[in-house]
Amino acid sequence: MRDLQADLAICEAATPGPIQMKPCACGRCNQFLLSITHADGRFDPENAKFIVEAREGWPEAIQRALKAEAEVVTLTNQLYNCGKAVFERDQARQERDNAEDKVDRLEDELRMLQDALNQRYQP
Repeated sequence: MRDLQADLAICEAATPGPIQMKPCACGRCNQFLLSITHADGRFDPENAKFIVEAREGWPEAIQRALKAEAEVVTLTNQLYNCGKAVFERDQARQERDNAEDKVDRLEDELRMLQDALNQRYQP
């Protein structure tokens, strides 16, 4: 696994962009020139290292970023599901509490009715 901090340092040491890619002036070949070369075609060591390391560094960094983004989606979905479960649990608790309150009121009403019946029909 590449050290992305070290790769970033290589990127930052290279010539600031944008780097231009231009077709060879001969018009016959399929070669390109980069604007970060000296007039004789030489690269500064920092720019050469950047080009060489980018070939392996970029694909790995992109793969790791894609994997991290997928993990974010997974974790976001899990968090949403947890939040939904907590909401449903709290809603069920509220419904239970409401039902218990209703049972208590009905039991009180039943006692009052029983007491009224007992008083009315006592011998």
